[in-house]
Amino acid sequence: NAIVRYLCAKQGSLYPEPLRERFDAERWMDWQQTTLNPAGRDAFVQLIRTAPEQRNAALIERSAAAIAPLWDLLDRHLARQSFMAGESFTMADIPIACDAHRWRGLPLTHAARPHLDRWYARIAEHASARGVFDVPLQ
Repeated sequence: NAIVRYLCAKQGSLYPEPLRERFDAERWMDWQQTTLNPAGRDAFVQLIRTAPEQRNAALIERSAAAIAPLWDLLDRHLARQSFMAGESFTMADIPIACDAHRWRGLPLTHAARPHLDRWYARIAEHASARGVFDVPLQ
């Protein structure tokens, strides 16, 4: 996230200038790093990085149970606005979209979350997401 912050600040357009919007974006980035990412980590490690015969189903189930309410929270949040920090794509959307990509790439059943799904589809369609979000997890 530090790299995203640096590049967005240097480039300018994705780094919100009104102080309140900037720190809302910062808050979501910190939440992604400390809450969302850890919740989904075990499922990713078990399903993508661990050989099938060595996978721990309990870790996968706990990870799925931990992240589901977080996706629900994001869906409710995105029902009120187009992007994480308001009506414009900002640095806050980048790390959360990466986690969404990682989660959606796992061979699990994914509940429909209309606002989160709309937000993710909009980001995934962007030219900068090509070559990233259209590549299978490895």
